[in-house]
Amino acid sequence: MLVDGLGYILATRDDEFTRDDGAATDRVEHLENALQRAKKLAPVGPSDSPSSDTEPPRTTATRDSSPAGDGYPAAVEVAIAVDALSCALPARRGDLVQSLLVASTALVVTLATGENGARGVAELRALLDLAERLCPDSGVDDLASARSALDRVMP
Repeated sequence: MLVDGLGYILATRDDEFTRDDGAATDRVEHLENALQRAKKLAPVGPSDSPSSDTEPPRTTATRDSSPAGDGYPAAVEVAIAVDALSCALPARRGDLVQSLLVASTALVVTLATGENGARGVAELRALLDLAERLCPDSGVDDLASARSALDRVMP
């Protein structure tokens, strides 16, 4: 793949990304850091693009898009709400933003592969609690949407 201003990024093999492979996470983080240094990937918060004053797109998962059961569409809704929430949190809480984004993505992948998402749900609940306590005035509606969808992942 050619990345403008960075050159070609290629792999000699496909990397499976599992939560048991800590090295896969390191490889992805290394690539993200390289893209951030090249100013091809914004670290957190609003984008530098001209449309940064608009909110992230809101979509709703449907049952037809569910590869792995009833909780999957709700998990996708959680990830969408967490993405919107991440734009509302202060940049100084980049660690929390990254943890929220990783946890919400991992929950979607976990459910898509047919695994039990109880651990991911608990992790996201804790992170959302922390976001609410540390930044009570940031992304209130997105936080509520994430919590509501999370309740539907594993009723």
